[in-house]
Amino acid sequence: MGAVLTRVGTAAGPLPRPLSTLVLPRQELHSAVVLPDGDTCVVSAENDGTLYVASLGEERVVDHLSGHEGPVNSLALGGGGRLLLSASDDATIRVWDTRSWQVTAVLEGHTGYIREVAAQGMTAVSGGEDGTFRVWDLDGATCRGVFDDHGGSVDRVAISPDGRRAASASRANQVFLWDLDEPRLERELYSTGQVVHQMPNVEWLGDTFLLTGGNQTGVGHDDSPSALLFDPTRDRLYTAADEVICWDLADGRERTRFPRQKMIRSLAVHPDLPLLAVGSLHGIQITDLDGEHVASLGADSSFSDSISLLADGRIASVHNRDGGTVRLWPAPAGEERQGVRHNSGVDELVIGPGARWAATADQNDEVFLWDLSSGARIATVTGTREIACRPFSMPGGDRLVIPEADRLHVLPTTGGDPVQIPAAEPEDWAHICAAAPIDDDSVLVAPYDTPPEVWSLGDGERCPLRGDSGLKSRGTLAVTGHYALVPAALNKEHPLIAPMADKVTPFGIPALQCWDLSSGELAWTRHGPITDGRTWPCHNWVLPLRDGTAATLTGYGEEASLLVLDVPTGEVLRQAPVAGDQGEPPTELPDGTLVFVAREKEAVQLRELAPGADRLEHRLTLPPAVSVRLAPGADLLFRMHEHALHLHRLSTGEQLATEELSATGDHLTISGDGGVAVIGDREGGVHIFHVGPQPTGMA
Repeated sequence: MGAVLTRVGTAAGPLPRPLSTLVLPRQELHSAVVLPDGDTCVVSAENDGTLYVASLGEERVVDHLSGHEGPVNSLALGGGGRLLLSASDDATIRVWDTRSWQVTAVLEGHTGYIREVAAQGMTAVSGGEDGTFRVWDLDGATCRGVFDDHGGSVDRVAISPDGRRAASASRANQVFLWDLDEPRLERELYSTGQVVHQMPNVEWLGDTFLLTGGNQTGVGHDDSPSALLFDPTRDRLYTAADEVICWDLADGRERTRFPRQKMIRSLAVHPDLPLLAVGSLHGIQITDLDGEHVASLGADSSFSDSISLLADGRIASVHNRDGGTVRLWPAPAGEERQGVRHNSGVDELVIGPGARWAATADQNDEVFLWDLSSGARIATVTGTREIACRPFSMPGGDRLVIPEADRLHVLPTTGGDPVQIPAAEPEDWAHICAAAPIDDDSVLVAPYDTPPEVWSLGDGERCPLRGDSGLKSRGTLAVTGHYALVPAALNKEHPLIAPMADKVTPFGIPALQCWDLSSGELAWTRHGPITDGRTWPCHNWVLPLRDGTAATLTGYGEEASLLVLDVPTGEVLRQAPVAGDQGEPPTELPDGTLVFVAREKEAVQLRELAPGADRLEHRLTLPPAVSVRLAPGADLLFRMHEHALHLHRLSTGEQLATEELSATGDHLTISGDGGVAVIGDREGGVHIFHVGPQPTGMA
């Protein structure tokens, strides 16, 4: 008997595609501006200061501008588009004639890197690491004012459409307003008193800093603003960090906060419609001026580092993935209908017991609850600050638990508002890395650097376990019987490692720790070889088996071995070599056979370890896949690759059915019986499929 995949509900269609894409290989792009002709684009990069003049329509570079002696961090247009301003690490701003591409002036005065420049008409403002905010007259190429009120690096500046007002934001999380007529400081919009600590210059991180102290004022962002923008139609200012805040400049108060996004880099406003474009880690979100979502662009395009809105409403955006690109997008109409979808790529999926519901979480930590019988969205959870690990169902299926960094959100799946545990702001952050249900009323929570805790969903009580805990990371843990198996990393201070601390990798030695939930004590710890070299994926996962034992991995690469452990004692009951990339746990078949899936570039390889066998044997070779899930009880294998979901017979590899996706699939999960598959794609779409028998007579 064959099988078919049937889509349930209405899947969101594909997002708009770029009209053109300019590719600059091997370049990390910083900024881009588009001239009033709507085609000529100037781009800056992390290079020797060279600027690229390009045609968006022809998708090619047509000229290069040289003169700076360091990377150009920011570009702006002045003089109605007749002037290009470029602000550089060489502490100068160059002014270029956009008709001849000749330098007409060099603005000097900053004594460090210039972080941003903005212009309107013949007035410009700039901010730099020398801690000054400067006002410039472009007619005379002179500085009208130098202000050091911020007391630290001024990283963001903006100028109002009439050129009479400016805003600046410092690395220490302050935002000031400036009157440019005099010029003078008009108002401190907010200041948090946070402290900036410069971090050591690590080669792969570059020059970094840490903002410490937290914003205790209750006003403004938690982190330094990354973008500023004046509203062209109202007396308001938009500031952005991990969210956008709209400020009423008449009284200096917050008017509204937009839904949270991660790592916002840029803001732009539509020239005619009341629309705002927000560029972040997850592409571009189009909202109205009060934050209501309208459309998404380029959710799979990585960081949108810079946005320009053209006079006709088209959007030019800078992205850095596999080299630098400048993409030109169609103009939003303000009436887009993109279906029920997340506003960023889907990160996590979970199906509840009985396949009655599913939950999907996106990269902005918004969670949707879906009815799997109809495919309808039945609930939305917003306001989580950062989902710490995959959400999960309580055993009865009536509650979904969403772990945040310092609390649990508990959502009734039959209706009702989520409950936070603890209900009040916690005095000490748990720094949750992993969590799993113990029973219907309690959850095991694994904080980063302290022993696991048992949290009650009834009264919110937290009961720490006792023992020398390793460091936890975002990942999985397993509760089996009255034991909890928790992957961890033992750093050089851990008692088991301290005698050989000089040989320990900075990331610690992977370990598996077993905690006795009855006594509250650490039962045992197993760790991988002590080394200062590569340690992943040793003990990266743990799999409880049907007979009450548990499987895990030890060793690395060609020396990797599967261990089957007696849970109460940690005794090794069985060991078998499983050389190769075994970063994901195997699937256990009804007869106890363990099936490992290796996703290689050209194919998917299934290998199996039968009960009593001492080595892996080849089982199947299938075409390549992004994700593979097995349903042994139904003899089914689900293979998702790019824009399609394929259904195979697990025993033979025979392909049974295929369904196309409107966007590249990123994550796949299935119900335990193989009757339902849920896919989250890179553009925020969720695809729900039921598996059923092939109708009689169907070829």
